[in-house]
Amino acid sequence: MKTKRFLFGVAVLLMVFILTGCAGEGAADDGKLNVVCTNFPAYDFVTNIIGEDNDNIKVCYLLEKGVDMHNYQASADAIAQIMKADLCVYVGGESEEWVEDVLAGSSTKDVTRVRFMDVVELKHEVIKEGMEHDHEGEHEEHEHAEECTYDEHVWLSVKNAVKMAEAVYVAIAKLDADNAGLYRNNADNYIAKLNLLDAEYQALVDSAENKVIVVADRFPFLYLADDYGIEYYAAFPGCSAESEAGFETIAFLAEKVKEHKIPVVFQIETSNGSLVKTVIGASGIDDVKPGVLDSMQSVSKDKIEDGYSYIFTMQNNFVALKEALK
Repeated sequence: MKTKRFLFGVAVLLMVFILTGCAGEGAADDGKLNVVCTNFPAYDFVTNIIGEDNDNIKVCYLLEKGVDMHNYQASADAIAQIMKADLCVYVGGESEEWVEDVLAGSSTKDVTRVRFMDVVELKHEVIKEGMEHDHEGEHEEHEHAEECTYDEHVWLSVKNAVKMAEAVYVAIAKLDADNAGLYRNNADNYIAKLNLLDAEYQALVDSAENKVIVVADRFPFLYLADDYGIEYYAAFPGCSAESEAGFETIAFLAEKVKEHKIPVVFQIETSNGSLVKTVIGASGIDDVKPGVLDSMQSVSKDKIEDGYSYIFTMQNNFVALKEALK
């Protein structure tokens, strides 16, 4: 795995070298500031803070085709976008090491950057009882543990979203100081909505007799669960590449469904639901329902145009959890 990453890093640096000569082309042709966002939450925070119809800032969302951030392969165009950016907003975890490689180049020294993993308190990836994880030998398991030292899904915490939105505001206000007041007002309004949602989550969990959920899938919701004291059991850790659970994992999750009288077994939004059905079937309880928690890892521009947003999605996750935490 490290060999593949090294080769990919070399390829990125080679493209950076090739593109260096033209990196500045178009950067200031229209007088607008160029902001590049590598994942959906970054894009949503930026667009809410700059406001609609902003004539001073152009925003580029690299994952607009809906590619999962874990599977995204940077194109020459994506690298060029970052190289000519005034501001790059990104997560900074294992899935975005390629961004770090691009920003390490001399031609990007003037790019302002907001790295979400720098503005929040990070949590270590957790391998909980019953979870499956990569089984490709001791060396690769050790390597996997090193790569996933910190869980990169930092945006799946409304509390973290407040800090990340504030960091985005600070960066944009410095780049476009003439409109800092507008951005401050937009940021305050947006953060107020986030704080309200945070309070609703806390009230929900505080009032719930059952604070346990079962996720028959990867679990990228560590930050969300820890924020409110939600106990969880899941098939795989958040950064796992596995999708097929063995008998022991299925039996373990089914037993937890029975033990805690779980009414809903969750999957993430990109899964086909087969493992959820298997766990529910193995529990032998007829009235357990399948549910979905959205991790916002695969969001297309079409979905955004249809009204998909960070707050909308976290509200939907709230409703889903309300069905489970009874």
